[in-house]
Amino acid sequence: MINTEITHNLHDAYANIHWEKLTKKAMFMHETPHTVVVNYPTKYHHEQLIQQIQKELKLSAENNLRVVTEIGRHKPQGMLQPLKKIKNIIAVCANKGGVGKSTIACNIAASIAQSGCRVGLLDGDLYGPNQPELLGIQKKAKIENNQYQPITAFGMHLMSMGVLVDEGTPLIWRGPMASSYFQQMVFNTNWPDLDYLILDCPPGTGDVLLTMTQKVPISGVLLVHTPQCLSMKDSIKGVQMLKKMQIPILGAIENMAGFTCNHCHQVSHIFPETMADQLRDLGIEQIGQIPLDKKLVDSCERGKPHVIDQPDDQLTSKINQMATRLCAQLACRPVATPNVSTHKKSA
Repeated sequence: MINTEITHNLHDAYANIHWEKLTKKAMFMHETPHTVVVNYPTKYHHEQLIQQIQKELKLSAENNLRVVTEIGRHKPQGMLQPLKKIKNIIAVCANKGGVGKSTIACNIAASIAQSGCRVGLLDGDLYGPNQPELLGIQKKAKIENNQYQPITAFGMHLMSMGVLVDEGTPLIWRGPMASSYFQQMVFNTNWPDLDYLILDCPPGTGDVLLTMTQKVPISGVLLVHTPQCLSMKDSIKGVQMLKKMQIPILGAIENMAGFTCNHCHQVSHIFPETMADQLRDLGIEQIGQIPLDKKLVDSCERGKPHVIDQPDDQLTSKINQMATRLCAQLACRPVATPNVSTHKKSA
């Protein structure tokens, strides 16, 4: 069997990348049926991509062609190494609270999981853990062999302070204790083998986020903001912090970007229309916008990710494309060296 790299600079418009930027080149496997292997999920535009590949490679439409995904490990910040069971950790950050970060993290994680990848979701907001409620989880996590056992929901593996303490119990912790427990949730959770761990970060640039940037191998960051000056000013502070810690920013999602009237279908921009230009000046591309949408709110209230609760909704299609673009941006990052961390305990 002969396998060859695809050297054509195919532009995957759905994922918004050129294949020449992929650090692990797409492979063409000369078998029956012909197979193309790529390192980002393609479920949501599979047929479209097949037609594009057939055109670029001048393959007859009569020849069977399939596209399969093999997720690789990508280099985290500094001298850190990926964890043994987790190929990539993607942190979802928002320096301003209340911008919808947790809702977006939940739906992005669910979308990637629905695409066929192995996904974990870590709720890093210790003081306000929302993921159990967003996923309709009522039970508590078990502790076995001194390890937290993640709870499975909607094809994802979740760990959150919300499944470790009683509901309504406030955590009155100073920074060092919070940072210690955060590390335990990362390193002392019995994660299965994962392609992606989506880390829902606490807002701000405090102790927990600083611990994350220093101790946790982050493959890339997704920024969440609203098109509003206060949110943007705080986001810029967060960007400067991440750049100082050498953590790559994969892109940004602008939440609450307009409201469409159910009656006249006119779009009203409650905030300024967009803040994408300000981020672009910092070298950060916007991978998508999410409008104010009552259906998304209703899904949250039902304890289900919107992409699963409303699979045929237009907003679900948008989120699926954003999730694909996020993973595709990561696929353009440098690959990790073969030696991986076996760190299982907090420092």
